[in-house]
Amino acid sequence: MHTIYEKRGKGNMPLVFIHGVANRGGPKYDAGVKARDALFRQFLLGSHRRSDGTAVQIVNPYWGHLGGRLRWNGASLPAGDNVEKLGSEKEALAELYASALLMGDFEPSDHAILPVARRSLSDAVDLLWAASVIDADPDDFDEVDDFAALGAFAYAYASANPSPDWLAAVADDDDLLDRLEIEVATYASRKHADNTETLGLGSKVKGVWGTIRAGATKLKTAATGGVGRKASDLIRPAFVPGVVGFLGDVFVYLHQQNSAGSIREEVSKAIKSAAASVEEDDRLVIVAHSMGGNIVYDLLTSDLTTTQVPLLITAGTQVGFFEELKLFAKSDEAVPTKSRPKVEMPSNIERWINVFDYSDLLGFRVAPIIDGVEDFDFPTGSLLNAHGQYFLQPGFHQRLAARVLSKS
Repeated sequence: MHTIYEKRGKGNMPLVFIHGVANRGGPKYDAGVKARDALFRQFLLGSHRRSDGTAVQIVNPYWGHLGGRLRWNGASLPAGDNVEKLGSEKEALAELYASALLMGDFEPSDHAILPVARRSLSDAVDLLWAASVIDADPDDFDEVDDFAALGAFAYAYASANPSPDWLAAVADDDDLLDRLEIEVATYASRKHADNTETLGLGSKVKGVWGTIRAGATKLKTAATGGVGRKASDLIRPAFVPGVVGFLGDVFVYLHQQNSAGSIREEVSKAIKSAAASVEEDDRLVIVAHSMGGNIVYDLLTSDLTTTQVPLLITAGTQVGFFEELKLFAKSDEAVPTKSRPKVEMPSNIERWINVFDYSDLLGFRVAPIIDGVEDFDFPTGSLLNAHGQYFLQPGFHQRLAARVLSKS
């Protein structure tokens, strides 16, 4: 498998991931980090290793404990007395399921995966992998490398076979998973027999499928709760918590700014530490999701202007929108003008890829605002409209890695 810097012949590549809004610590958060790191190593980092053979360093600074906190537990949100108050993991599952409904013209049923698979098998794979991480425990991902490798195989198979003939005979979600397991195993064996490159799939794949099935069960529970209701009726309860979390963290960040112990300070320390560990052949990569992109850009244009970043990747971020409002510490009120139609790319950023999707209400373009940024739009209708689940989907990682390698 190609690595992100194979064409450049570079050495180690430390990666810093800055999470977005509404992330709060705990075992569930830790499980998501484990899965996300494994997917980065499977796709973007490939088989890349340090010079001593150890895994590439991935740094995950956590700032959620400094974000917004509703003192009345969200009592200000419009809701009836009979509205169920969901936990953050249940909200994430509801968001994911509502996103799946929005992709098609079907209504809620007790089949959570099958309708998606019949529209797009690759979207179903993304849905399964993301759902298996949500509300999981770190112990569920003891074989996290196999989880990522199987995701790569499953997505590759689904991409090569978007509408297989066998899908018409599948009766339900359980039947779908049984058949998908067989087809992916056959596909992987054929690739190996053809002496083409395998993706590092380990020997404990059965356990991984068990994790995937557990995720499907959780998603089915969310789906069952929506039976008899219109898809549109699920949208507000699914997406409002995410919007509230976004607004809360944004307002707190803007209010804190340079305060001691602020979000800004926490992220700055992590980036400085990672940059200090970069050696002669190393290349620092920063990946930022949602509000994380705003924080990183704010820092790289103010406190960290001497920190060199060969590759910055932002996804589902609001940098362009924030710059239009001139909310950053170093925003220049004099831009735009006729002679300066865009903000100049910060000199310490060598390449910047910004990923957005038109169906993600919290993702914005950057290229029309900041010169030199590569806006990368995913097709509308993908699961990326589940704003919080970008980095849990094999399809996202596969296409992001392909985009990066296309100009490496």
